[in-house]
Amino acid sequence: MTFEDPGASQPPPGPPLAPPGPAPWPSGGADQPAPPTARAQTNPLAIASMVLGIVWLCGLGSILAVVFGHLALRQIARSEGWQQGRGMALAGLILGYCGLALLLIGIVGSATSS
Repeated sequence: MTFEDPGASQPPPGPPLAPPGPAPWPSGGADQPAPPTARAQTNPLAIASMVLGIVWLCGLGSILAVVFGHLALRQIARSEGWQQGRGMALAGLILGYCGLALLLIGIVGSATSS
């Protein structure tokens, strides 16, 4: 029976493990927020909402401005920073609702005057 020195057959201990650093930014996936260096793009429906709210087009522009404005706000909120244009969407909504109110006042005014 032979006895060996327990420390002789083991390799020397390595350096201590470093604490884990910050994880790299996740890539891909629609559910990921925008990386801090990415430039957010303006939502095209927000632009369309604002333009149609300004143009009015005999009431049709106002209706489309309201619809596009609500869709743009929903898309911007769900994009988690990838899209911008909330101010334009709100401007289109406000102008669209004002245009609809003026259209309604015009319709009621013309119906009561005849």
